[in-house]
Amino acid sequence: MKSRARGATAGRTRRAAWLDAGCGALVVVLAGGCVARSASRAPTALRTEDFRAVGPVTMPEATGGERPGADPGETGAVTVGERGVVGSGRPRGADDSSGRDLRVEVVPGAPRLGASDASAMGDVPTATDGPTLINEKVGEINGRPVWANEVFDEIGPTLANAVRVATASAGRDAAQLADARREWLGLVRQVVASKLRRVIEDELLSSEFRAGLKPQEKQGLKAFLDNLVENQRRQAGGRAAAERELREANLTRQELVRERERQLFIYYETERSIRSRARVSWKDVQVYYERNREAYNPTPKAVFRVIRVSADKAEEVAAALATGRPFAEVARSPENMMRRSEGGLLSPIEFEGEYAKADFFDAAMAPLNEAARALTPGAHTPTPVEVGGDRVWLMLERIDAKTRPLSDGSVQLEIIQTLTARAEERERARHVARLARQASLADPNEIAQRLVEMAEERYWPVR
Repeated sequence: MKSRARGATAGRTRRAAWLDAGCGALVVVLAGGCVARSASRAPTALRTEDFRAVGPVTMPEATGGERPGADPGETGAVTVGERGVVGSGRPRGADDSSGRDLRVEVVPGAPRLGASDASAMGDVPTATDGPTLINEKVGEINGRPVWANEVFDEIGPTLANAVRVATASAGRDAAQLADARREWLGLVRQVVASKLRRVIEDELLSSEFRAGLKPQEKQGLKAFLDNLVENQRRQAGGRAAAERELREANLTRQELVRERERQLFIYYETERSIRSRARVSWKDVQVYYERNREAYNPTPKAVFRVIRVSADKAEEVAAALATGRPFAEVARSPENMMRRSEGGLLSPIEFEGEYAKADFFDAAMAPLNEAARALTPGAHTPTPVEVGGDRVWLMLERIDAKTRPLSDGSVQLEIIQTLTARAEERERARHVARLARQASLADPNEIAQRLVEMAEERYWPVR
């Protein structure tokens, strides 16, 4: 049963779907207790046995009249009134001395069980939880409703995980919880705005492509989508497996077809109106390379290892290196006074120009510069250099000089991809803005604010 949700915020009417655990099988979308109303009497609560007294009721195609073949004692008609589903007629065995049909209207509320219900159904509580919001329409795009779950199905796990992290760090302290809540709401606004922007853009692109389809193209598209879904069914392992996947995804076959159609429309409209206009010239590539030359030609760096010992320990180190022991291993010996735990490894040193002419060390260790210029990667000084009365051996670990010229094909491809992505972003923003001006679109800020409020109601547990 469907009904307009009550208790909406003043000045705002929202379409919502509710589930009340207390009404069981009597409820489909909007659960409610059942209240009897007659034309002249105050509402009277119906009991469960009143429903058991009525035979199976089906909705007639017309809004009045009796069901074909209905028992005269059964309900005569079921109509849809302004406030919900209304039934008129007389239950079997009902007292009809008044000559009036009983009118039954479904309104939100918990069911009321009589004494006979409790004895027949066992230990059944007479109070139930309040109605629970399942979904809510938060706006429209070109007449298409935007439902809250369309947004939260994707971002909900992220928001819930952020709540767990925030509340765990805050503990039970009220002030810390308040701060955590404010930070979490800031995250919610960012995530909701990003997701809502994608929803709006996708719907505008899909609608634009659909509006331009010719009748014969629509027929061809229908056949294509049917084949696509059929192929998916085969890949899933047959009809039963495919339907099981649909149930797990909470989709019907028709909904799956519509989703595939929407994805295709977005893709084709993006190709037709966005990517086809996002062009990058060779001049654009050259300009980008010159503006970012340092990124492709970083300053080279030399990486050294060093061993520094007192003069009386020099012979021991020289003997160890002479045996062929790795330089890094000897640099970890207790005699080394520089970066022993790192095997003598120094931080990378930038240098300008040619390596053979560069200076690497300051005045305190200037004697090492000449020895360093003579090294090649992997080699070390054959004899120690005297620095401040100590003896120092130097090894060139490597030279980091990743120069990437524009003639490199990988550099060109990287720049083209970067510029193309930027051009597509600009074209997409321009195209979507034009479509938004022509579309029937609710205020995105109002939609986003309502989604933030709903996110707090759904995911933030602390009140």
